[in-house]
Amino acid sequence: MSPRRRGYRGCACLDCRAVPDTISFARGAPAPEALDGGLIARCSATALDADPTVILSYGTGGGYPPLREWLAQHHGTTADRVIITNGSLEGYVFLLETFLAPGDLIGLEAPTYDRALLQAQMHGMDILEVPMQDDGMD
Repeated sequence: MSPRRRGYRGCACLDCRAVPDTISFARGAPAPEALDGGLIARCSATALDADPTVILSYGTGGGYPPLREWLAQHHGTTADRVIITNGSLEGYVFLLETFLAPGDLIGLEAPTYDRALLQAQMHGMDILEVPMQDDGMD
């Protein structure tokens, strides 16, 4: 194993699964109402009809250019400032690897998503757990 993986300390949140009334921040499934199979099928068909070669290829590293353009217009910015990721975890890892180095201090809300803790640990960060208040991090 790599030194980084050998140094993995585990996640304390996994120890609390048996505690009654615990709210788990571990990975979960999307809300059922977000999984509209019919809508996804229609959107997929539209995209495939419009640009099958691009849709079925690997594409660019920053994401599908027409989607980046649409998002940029919708949010009042330019497409070169938009990056499409495969999810929040990939975006989070990009941020860790781009802006932080092993040994840097990172503040994370407590409690937080278990993958945020795991990735910070695996990237050698020193973690400062910041308590949450009703209006955000303390």
